[in-house]
Amino acid sequence: MFDEDRKDRQAKNEVVFRSLNERVRDVAESIDLTGVAEPRDVEQCLCECADPACTATINLTYSEYETVRSSPIHFAVLPDHVVPDVETVVAANDRFAIVRKDVGERAQALATDPRSSESSS
Repeated sequence: MFDEDRKDRQAKNEVVFRSLNERVRDVAESIDLTGVAEPRDVEQCLCECADPACTATINLTYSEYETVRSSPIHFAVLPDHVVPDVETVVAANDRFAIVRKDVGERAQALATDPRSSESSS
């Protein structure tokens, strides 16, 4: 029971960070900075790891961010923030890892996907 509670908390933390990244992106895209600032190819995103105290950022290109978001069960985390008992690394480089939620933790990720019309959030 304790292990399942811990895994559930970890999954909740990750979806909160994903939601924050999506909201920051929405706000940034809604502001017209034409003539004020150049568009940036790289942006800072919050690490979407399971640690609720994590405040680390990851530099991702627009394309990299969209690759992570191509699946509602994928999250971007720092390479040393992977939690092997709840997720599997599907891609990695020196800046970040893309992790896929394991079967037991997928329901929360799917239910809270900000890009899904079926999301409850």
